[in-house]
Parts: sequence; C-alpha cells; structure tokens
Amino acid sequence: MQDASESGIADSSNKQYVDNQLAYDYLQTLASLIPNNPPALMAAQTFLTPYIVTQLPDRMVLKLLNSNQEQPYLVWDNSCRQELIDKLDETRDYLVKNEYKLNVDKFGNPSEFLYTAHKTELIIGEIFVRVYNLQPTTTLKDPKKFCSDLIDFLGAGSQYINTLMAMQLQNEQQKKSNDDKKSSEGLHLDKQEHISQALEALKNVIRNNMGMETLCIGHFKLLFSLLRMENVARLQQNALELILHLSGSNECVNDISQSNVIVYLLLVLRSSISNQETTLEILNALSSNGKIVRDIVDSGGLLYLLDIFSNGQNSNLREHAANVLSKLMNDRLHGPRIRLQLIKYLPSLVVDAMRESCETSIQLYETTHENPELIWNDHTREMTCERIGKQVNEFYSQQRISPTETKWSIDDAYQLLGDDEETQRIRQNELLVGGVYVRLLIANPGWVVRRPKEFLTELLNQWTTHTKQPEQLLISHTDEFEMLTQCLIQLLHAQPTLCEHLPSIGFLPSIVQALECKSNDAIVASAIKVIFALCKSEVCLQTFSTKCPQIISGYKQAMQTRRDHLGLIAESLHDLFRTPSPGTPDEFIKEALRCQLIEHILTLLNQLLADVEKPGSCKAHLVDSCKLMAESLVYGEQVSRILQSSTVWSYYKDQRHDLFIQTSSHVQAITGGSVGPQIAGYLTSSVTSTTAGKQNTTIPPPLVDQ
Repeated sequence: MQDASESGIADSSNKQYVDNQLAYDYLQTLASLIPNNPPALMAAQTFLTPYIVTQLPDRMVLKLLNSNQEQPYLVWDNSCRQELIDKLDETRDYLVKNEYKLNVDKFGNPSEFLYTAHKTELIIGEIFVRVYNLQPTTTLKDPKKFCSDLIDFLGAGSQYINTLMAMQLQNEQQKKSNDDKKSSEGLHLDKQEHISQALEALKNVIRNNMGMETLCIGHFKLLFSLLRMENVARLQQNALELILHLSGSNECVNDISQSNVIVYLLLVLRSSISNQETTLEILNALSSNGKIVRDIVDSGGLLYLLDIFSNGQNSNLREHAANVLSKLMNDRLHGPRIRLQLIKYLPSLVVDAMRESCETSIQLYETTHENPELIWNDHTREMTCERIGKQVNEFYSQQRISPTETKWSIDDAYQLLGDDEETQRIRQNELLVGGVYVRLLIANPGWVVRRPKEFLTELLNQWTTHTKQPEQLLISHTDEFEMLTQCLIQLLHAQPTLCEHLPSIGFLPSIVQALECKSNDAIVASAIKVIFALCKSEVCLQTFSTKCPQIISGYKQAMQTRRDHLGLIAESLHDLFRTPSPGTPDEFIKEALRCQLIEHILTLLNQLLADVEKPGSCKAHLVDSCKLMAESLVYGEQVSRILQSSTVWSYYKDQRHDLFIQTSSHVQAITGGSVGPQIAGYLTSSVTSTTAGKQNTTIPPPLVDQ
C-alpha cells in the first residue's frame, strides 16, 4: 500500500489511491469496533500491536504498516507483515469451513499468536526493552508506569533468581546429565538476559526522567539480591550501575540503610574484580549515612577494603579503597572507633595519611621507614599483606554461604602482627606513646609529630601514671620514666604553643602534686623540669594562679629535696610572681606567706650556694621574686615587713638584679665581666663592707658564680 499523495494523483481514477482509501476505511471501521469491546481490542493489539492500534486514527498508519520499524514501541518488519497476511488467510479459510463461526476467546489471544520477530523480545508495558536500551533518550508516554512495570517484572523474577541460585549450589554438589543441563541452561540464559535487560532499562528510564528514583524505594532488597548472580556478569554489572545511580538520591540512601543489604555489595568486592571500581564508588556514596557505615563495619567491609588497599595490584583501585576508608573514619559517630580498628592492621601513620592523601598513604605503605612515627620494613609489610589476605579468604568463604548471618568483629586487644617476632622485638625495645616512638623522637628533636595535642595528652597520661606508681615499681621503670620526661620537655620546648592546650586537659594539678613526692626524688626533679617549661606560657601561669596556688608550697619542699635544681626553681618562681593579667600573683603570694617561702628565700640568700649551678643567676631570680611579691597591693605590706626585718635583705634590696636575668627558656649562667660599681660587679664579688680595713663577719658570704 502506497500513499496516493506521494504518487502525485489523489482521485478516484488512481487505483493506488482507491486501494489506500479502502484500506484506511477498513482500519477506521476496525477502530470503531474497539471501544467497549474487549475481544476486538485484544485481537487488534495481538495482530497489529498495541502501538499501531493507538495510531489507527492517523492516516500515516498505512505508511507505518508498510515500512520496517525498530523503536521502543514497535518492532515491525517484512516477516511480521507476511505472518499477518498468512494468519488472515488462515482465518478466512477457517470461517468458510465453519459457517463463519469464530471462537472469539481464542481468536487474537496473545497466547495463541506471536510474531516470530517478537518471540525473543522482552516486552514490558508495551515497550520493547532491548530496543529501548539502544534508544534510551526516547520520550516515553508514561515513564513512571514503565518504571513501575520494570520493578514488578524484576519482583516476579526474584523467585526464579532464588531458585536459580539454589540450583547452582546443587549443581556444585551433584552432576546432571548433559541433556538436562543443556535444556535448563538455554532457559536460564533467556531469563537471565531478560532480567539484565530490565535492569538496564530501569537504569535508563531513571537516568533520563527526573524524579523516578523514589519509585525504587521499598525494593532495595530485590535490587541488591541481584548482586549475588556471580556467574552472570552482565546482570551483576547492570545491577551495580543502577544502584550507583540511585545512591545519588538521599531518599534512596535512607531506604537502603533500613534494608540490611550492604553485605551483598561487599561480597561483590571479592567475587567480581572487574566490578570493584563501581562497587567502591557506591560504597563511597553510601558512606555518608551513619547507619550504612555501621553496616559496612559489621559486615566486614573494613577487611575487604584493607585487602584491596594492601594486596591490590591496581593503584587506582587502591586509592579508591583508601578514599572509602577515609570517609568511614570521618563519620561523626563511628569514625573514631573505625580508626582504632584500622590501626590494629596498619600503622597509624598510614591510616591517618588516608585522610590527607590516598596516594601518599599508599606510598608510605610501599616504602621502608624508621622515624619517630613509623618503623616499617619489607618484613612487616609482607606479613601484613599475607595475614590480611588470609583473613579475607576465610571470612568471605563463610559470608558467601550465610551473608546476613555472618558478622565481623575483633577484640580491643587484637593486633594483626601481635605475635610476629620482628614486631615483638620492636615493641620490647621501643617505648611507644600515642603512635610515636619516644627514643627516635628524642634522637630527632626537629621532627614535628602529626597529632601533637593527642601525643601530648598520651605522653602526660603515661608520665602521671609513672609518678603515682609505688617506689619499687618506678625504680624498675626508671629509664622509661626518664625518657618520658626528656621527651615531654623537648616537645614543649620545640612547640611552646602546646602549653596553651594543657589547662584544658586537666594535667596541671597532677604535675604540681608531683613536686611534693616524698618517696622518689626523681619524680620531683622531673616535675621541676616540666613546670619550668610550662611557666613560659602565660595561659599556664594564669591557670596555676587560679587552680594550683599550692605550687608555691610544693616548690618550697622541692628546694629542700632537689637542691641541685634550685636554679630552675628560682626562675620558675620568678615567672609565677609576675603572672600577667587577667591572672594575678596574689594567690601565690598568699601561699608563700602561709608556707614561709620568703623566710626560706632569705636563708638561701645568706648562703654561698656552692652546690648550685650558676648561683649568681639563681639568687638574682630569688631577689627579684621577693621584690615582685612586695609590689602586691594586697599582700605587699606583709612581704615588706618580713624583708625589712632581715639583715640579709638590706644587702640586696637596692640592687638591679634584672641585669643578671636573661630572657631564655633555659637556665643560663650569668657571667661576671669587669667589676662595675654597685651594678654588675655586685653578684660576682663578695657582699662585703669594709670598715677600717676589717671584714664584717655579719654580712652574707660571697655570691660567686662557679
């Protein structure tokens, strides 16, 4: 049938025109029979297809019937036209032989007639799914209905999928005849292809039509169960691509979190190497949900990701795995615990590097190191790879059989290389605090630790623990305690701003309390050195004045137990008594009056202090401390009375001792130069008064730096 308008002659004398007009009239007659006539509608849709039936009112339907078409709504070719003619001829003969009686229930029933070209096609919602996947941008009449129809089709196929998986397991245990296997495989391949096509179509309709994602809510158990089709690569891939697209919807992610299906995604990491990248992208997208983060951990996700990171051969995949681990660690609720679990498998330096640069973390893992934060060599790396790989294999074997019942967990005391001889040797020989090797840090004073506040907290925690140990136990750990002290002082000197962090973590009272230790002089000496460093911080000085005024009485006691550290004590007292605003030294002065510190200082000024390093500097600080106390508006008068009552003080009160006090964080010697009248030469010569050539025996002994 050719449209007469195309021939240039459209009148009753043109046979083609007449034929076309008759054909069109017959089609219009057919169209008039369809409404409110289910048997007629069924027959028309069976023989002409639903799409052509909708086009009957359009005159172009004649051209449509006489041309080959392959579009989502219609597959029509020469074989279809011939089969239609043959069917109509067959029906005409049947009517002639049977007195024009026809079983309307059978005639046109889809189960009784199907075009050969349509037999292998998956048709859902009147759409040829295969063709739609080739033309995914086609404008659909009702995309929402098509999306729902696809989900219904997949739901109907879920029973088949479960049956197929059971058969696969059974086939592994039993051998079937070749004929049975061939016939079942043919059926399975067709169904698998159709399910795969439906998944791809669902992905396409959602991708090309906004707002369709939410139609999948409530169906994620079904969609994720398709990931278990390990032997059907295309089906599994289409399911992953669909889930990846849906993971961009917050509503879908929330529904996934309630579906308990993450385990099926994790299994793909092990069963399908070719799909690892897509799977990692999905995990990265889903890790923004706290519930899913917990499910990933409980289902062994950390183990699978660690295996890819440590044993993977593809650098891109390893970076993807590190990126997912980094995102998991950033979760507000579960992140800190996840980090603690990861450092049971990998060095903390490598784990923390994932947050800053995944590429850097891999480089750290692959190279050899011996520095304050990482001792890592070929042996430890090989053992880590081997043990992680072994754990993954064992866990995957169990989880593949019972996915939702198999959970992963590790003890708090667990360490991957805990029983490794090389690792044990390192731990026995090295003092490890907060992920830092103390010996190596002392040997490398310029090293800047990555997490200084956390390290300082751990360092002080161990230091205070040692100060509270029984004397005999501390003696057995003397070297360790000395290393902690040296490291602590070195850290505070290298990063003085850390002192400002101390008041907020609550260690200052414990440090001050250590000054009064009577059982071990080493603890007192250590406390003196630590507080000396802290007194260079205005924040610490202000905190001491409000919360730890007893530091003054502690220092008085320490002056007697550790006279060899008198220089450090004197400089620290000088710092305390000049506490800046908004703090005030008044509480210190009150405590000094209570414990008679001023009297003790005067006693020291009356001594040579030959056993003290740099006695001139020491006395200079003590004298200046007394002057600072005397300037107090609250207690200055009391201090002055005590000082004025002392014959020793009269020799010091008018001297400029500040010339002998150097602004340094270390005790420095105040060396004497040329003797100058009443200034520089005073503390470098004897405090004498000559009367008629005789020495006054009531004056203080010489103040000489030795």
